[in-house]
Amino acid sequence: MQTVQQIVPISDFRINQDDVLEMMDKEPVILAQRSRPRAVLVSVADWNTMVKQLQERRFTQAEVEAILEGYQRSIENRQRVSSKELKANLAERECVEHRV
Repeated sequence: MQTVQQIVPISDFRINQDDVLEMMDKEPVILAQRSRPRAVLVSVADWNTMVKQLQERRFTQAEVEAILEGYQRSIENRQRVSSKELKANLAERECVEHRV
């Protein structure tokens, strides 16, 4: 079940900062200006968690190339490339990148 988003007018934030910051500690708060969403306040802990999750989901250029190469080889040879082969290819590419 999804929770209802907390929406606070910016004018309320100016007047009741402590209350809004307490709300933000529980979940993100959407600041509205002229009844339209304008910004989102999140706690530092939530922000750090989101940044870490995004960084973990990003592929490096070497990873993308290794995946594409494995995919192309599997199409050309009509055979599957194992995850072991992809990891070995990736490790080889990362070594080359670090040397350059």
